[in-house]
Amino acid sequence: MRIRARSASAGTGKTTSLVREVLLSLPQTPLRRTAIVTFTRSGAADLRLRLEMALREIIEKGKHLDVVSRDRKLYLEALSELRGATITTLHGFFRTLLRLNAPGLGLDPDFAAQDELESHLLFQEACFEVIAEAVSVPMSSGVPLVAQWGTDETLRTLIELRKQRAYSPFQAYGVLERELLELYQEAAKRTRERQAGRVLDPDDVEEWAHRLTQSPDMLQRVHERFKRVFIDEFQDVSPLQARIVHALKIPLVDLVGDAKQSIYAFRNADVNAFLELYQNAEQLTPLTVSYRHPPTLARIFTEVAERFFPEFEELGLPARVTSAHTEDLTTPIEVRLTRADSIALARKQEAEDLALRLRRIYARGTPWEDMVILVRRRTSLRYLEPALKQFGVPFVLGRGKNYYARPEILDAGLLLRIRAEYHPSLLDLARLGQIPPLNVPAPTPLDTTDTYLERHPELLEMLEGIRAAPRQPVAFLRWALGVFPIDAASPEARSNLEGLLRDLTERGFEDAARAARFLKLAAEGGNDPDEPVSGSGAVRIMTVHAAKGLEFPITVLFDLSDDPRDRSGRVLVDPESHEVILKDTEAFERIRLHWQRRREGEDLRLLYVALTRARNYLILTGSMGGTGQAQGWLLQLEFLYNQQRPDVRLLHTGKATPAQEVEVQTPELLLDADFATARVDPPPLMVLAPTRNREMLKTTNPPGQDIPEFGKVVGLLTHYAIAFDLEVQDMGRLKTQQILRPYNPDETRSILETVQQMLQTHHALSPDRTSRLEDLAEVPFAFRQGEVTWNGVIDRLFQTPEGWILEDYKTDFLAPEDLGQAVHHYAPQLAVYREAVRRARPDCTPLKVRLVFLALGQVQDVPEEVLDLAMQNLDASPTAAAKNPVDW
Repeated sequence: MRIRARSASAGTGKTTSLVREVLLSLPQTPLRRTAIVTFTRSGAADLRLRLEMALREIIEKGKHLDVVSRDRKLYLEALSELRGATITTLHGFFRTLLRLNAPGLGLDPDFAAQDELESHLLFQEACFEVIAEAVSVPMSSGVPLVAQWGTDETLRTLIELRKQRAYSPFQAYGVLERELLELYQEAAKRTRERQAGRVLDPDDVEEWAHRLTQSPDMLQRVHERFKRVFIDEFQDVSPLQARIVHALKIPLVDLVGDAKQSIYAFRNADVNAFLELYQNAEQLTPLTVSYRHPPTLARIFTEVAERFFPEFEELGLPARVTSAHTEDLTTPIEVRLTRADSIALARKQEAEDLALRLRRIYARGTPWEDMVILVRRRTSLRYLEPALKQFGVPFVLGRGKNYYARPEILDAGLLLRIRAEYHPSLLDLARLGQIPPLNVPAPTPLDTTDTYLERHPELLEMLEGIRAAPRQPVAFLRWALGVFPIDAASPEARSNLEGLLRDLTERGFEDAARAARFLKLAAEGGNDPDEPVSGSGAVRIMTVHAAKGLEFPITVLFDLSDDPRDRSGRVLVDPESHEVILKDTEAFERIRLHWQRRREGEDLRLLYVALTRARNYLILTGSMGGTGQAQGWLLQLEFLYNQQRPDVRLLHTGKATPAQEVEVQTPELLLDADFATARVDPPPLMVLAPTRNREMLKTTNPPGQDIPEFGKVVGLLTHYAIAFDLEVQDMGRLKTQQILRPYNPDETRSILETVQQMLQTHHALSPDRTSRLEDLAEVPFAFRQGEVTWNGVIDRLFQTPEGWILEDYKTDFLAPEDLGQAVHHYAPQLAVYREAVRRARPDCTPLKVRLVFLALGQVQDVPEEVLDLAMQNLDASPTAAAKNPVDW
């Protein structure tokens, strides 16, 4: 096994270098025998795109950078293999290896990836079981431990220990630790049994991958599949991940990373794992020319690296970076310090000063989207958001509020908990008072369940309705959404609730209690996506972790005085011996200090990452209280502002000492006079989707009337089959659709049989599709009509020699005599569809609109005069349209 490693500082073209190395490797190793690995899905997608562009360039021009094509066929072959190439995350690569060896490992080859939240929930439920046995069953594991700590503290400690799985297999330090490990191992065993090899969370993937490396036969299969591996961002590996990469013994492994940017300790990343492999590897020429930073910033960031990380230079990782640019700003850094009587007051003034500063930068020609504000923790937003709103600075949170903590999702979780506990006498009174639509007064300390419900009979009536509602979580919530106005706040809330229903359906929750526990855990966990949200016409706000790998013309580091405290729990793991050590033992303080030093090192690396996001100009803001002492990152950066430097401008801000304003050098924009004085129309008042009337259409009983949501599932699958032109023999493709997961085999068979009948009817009604001159399926549209913006999807639009036809497919089970009523019922929806086609494709004439009722096998043309009348009614009363003919 040969390992090569390259150090690459921030902005030095690491991804470009990696793509170049892949191109150079193709004559020796085809792409199908190569794995290209990084640490995020977005990073993998970017690598795939960059490699495709490079391959196309070398095919068309014969050269990419300094890579010259001597065999065009070689790169054409690589391009043809790109779609199926292994370009993925590290866990994605490990999952690929496990599938290669699934039978030998006892895994289902089609195992699913389970996210951390769902896995955590399974483990938590297993912990409840083993702790309950320790309380009630004599001689079971952990009895003295639970007796000493209590159930809640034992549960918290087991969960703390699981978060440190990267350092397993664990060893026990003492007697209590041994009892804790017995409980932990039993809970872990039960969790694995429930997963049954069919789902694996990220930590499971690593444990199984490590087990794979112990088998020579399995390694042989890996070597037959992969001859070379490129791993980007290798500084973010955990010790276990590093051991797996080394133990795989793939013939050639190329690592690229920057120890100064190792910032994922909360995901068990350990910079020492990278340093150990780097020292023992063949070291390639480091990348030290920055294509991101101008010369002055490159020099300052070199100084920062030399001060913060002298140990890296001793190991052969250079800190010095030069710039590839010639243009420069002599003073590219601005430090704004705010002093007040208290640190809280100073932070408030710091935020207000920053908001005014950004407004002035914008007024001088820099667009809002060129500015980003980075925060160390989201707690800083309590000062920042009000100030930006007060001074009219548009902003978007790069990592939005935790989805599961949104009010409408919390309300849904509350209703699920009440459904799970449905008997009124078992319910918590405070919880009853939170039921969304009632807003009843909170119970008093003297209230009992009976007296409280007696005073609020409407609450008792609502509870009786909940008790009679479906038990399955998704079916229950669909019922609840029609009864409780928890989705009335905004279109975003309704969209989030629809997303929640999809989420719960995909996870396969069958009982309300488990779904409620999952939502509670998710809301407390605060897990947000890694990828930042882009905002046009707004300043972006994001955490430093979310900004890693990105760059911005003007970067602000806000609230440098934020100083998170060390919060060690009850249990720690020695990274060397893997011993589990509990608090209040002699060894615990030694290990706590070890982890504290590691956190301090990571804290400096996080600050370095934050600073190096700036492409042109960097603004640093911090606060000091009455003592005037710096804290947090402000203390670490004193060397930048506590001495007079020509490359840093220092400003003291606050109401007592207004700042002497400075200019940010940006290109002057020439504005057209008419454009500068133009008024922008306000956004439409409503965005509506013309899908169906809320007034129910009279239907007959469907064949699967006892199956929850039968009609809706049949409709979705039928539309999918028609849109993708599936034939009856292709019905097997529908069996894997996520929407079928909540149903048992008999229910699934009934649903699919009905869909098959619908599909057969569709083919019978459209026997000769080959004669269509143009055929468009699932056509999205959006247009503005008065004060309403209409949007939706047209099922089918196609051209025949006689003209154009717009078809809308309906799976309603209707009596034949009700077809005329149905045509008028759906006329408003089809009138909007016709208007969309007329606006987007005026050439679609003549245009015939028709409804295809698949359950009856009937096609009904919708007369022009019916459509005209329906559109006139919508234009005349858009408010009524929003209330009646629209289903959100």
